[in-house]
Amino acid sequence: MAPSKKVKLLNIVFQRVVNIYAGSTITIDGSSSYDAENDLINSKWFRNNQPVNDDNSIITHKFHYPGKYNVKLEITDNSGFVNHYSIANKTITVHPIPSISLTDYFWTCVGDRLEIKPILTSTMDTKVEWFVNGYSIANGQIFNYVFKENGKYVVVAKLIDETTGDKILDSDTSLVEVISLPQIGYFEDRTEYIGAAYDYILFDAGNIIIGF
Repeated sequence: MAPSKKVKLLNIVFQRVVNIYAGSTITIDGSSSYDAENDLINSKWFRNNQPVNDDNSIITHKFHYPGKYNVKLEITDNSGFVNHYSIANKTITVHPIPSISLTDYFWTCVGDRLEIKPILTSTMDTKVEWFVNGYSIANGQIFNYVFKENGKYVVVAKLIDETTGDKILDSDTSLVEVISLPQIGYFEDRTEYIGAAYDYILFDAGNIIIGF
């Protein structure tokens, strides 16, 4: 006849585990397990049915590669008694490492709206925060901004874990050069200007730029 005692396993609690990505180390907590008769209990962990070499009720584990992993905790009392209350399974989804990429260089004119679309690689819940010369200006997948003065600006895109709201997963940088809008002058007789035919001449900060 089977022993009357039961080793009951309460829910496995994952501490601060929301988005898991490759390379993450997480804590798995099974310490809420107990024996109704206050006997000693033993913990045995499995990952994809392979035993994990750790007999503690709380373990840490690093997931190196993306995929779905089954984590099982089996509890026995000091007499080796096991029943269906003493086994719990949990599936963990490990995502690829998120990334964000920007084109290295952009240029625009003062007063024009510049739009930058990053290349995102993420299966997690993320958001993008944008910075210009170190100042936060906006959140959103696409950079959309009007520069009011000419000069060179450093634009940074930070990929943020949307659940925690503060963990930076990746970032990238672009240089934006903003120039003043040139003046355009047309000539009725193009052939008289240095003996050649030009469509326009640009006057910008005292420099003459010849266009064909």
